Amino acid sequence: MSTYIGKSDRAQVPIKGSGLFGSAPDVAASIHRKPEGYVLVAVEDGYPTINGTAVSGSVPLKDGDLIECGGTTMQFGLKDSGGA
Repeated sequence: MSTYIGKSDRAQVPIKGSGLFGSAPDVAASIHRKPEGYVLVAVEDGYPTINGTAVSGSVPLKDGDLIECGGTTMQFGLKDSGGA
């Protein structure tokens, strides 16, 4: 399962605002669920940032990570499974 972040109408997580060079990309990144957890895959090296650090390639995501794309900041959160 993949979730796309960008300004494209097809992105599940839409972003607005200006990016590093004046506009956000159609697809800035994607988030994938893997057996070992979630990873963010940057479309362009150095964009977006996670917790203020530019990323390239595939980066594991942790609960509470701040992802910034095109002037939009969002927080990655893992849903509690609710196990008792």
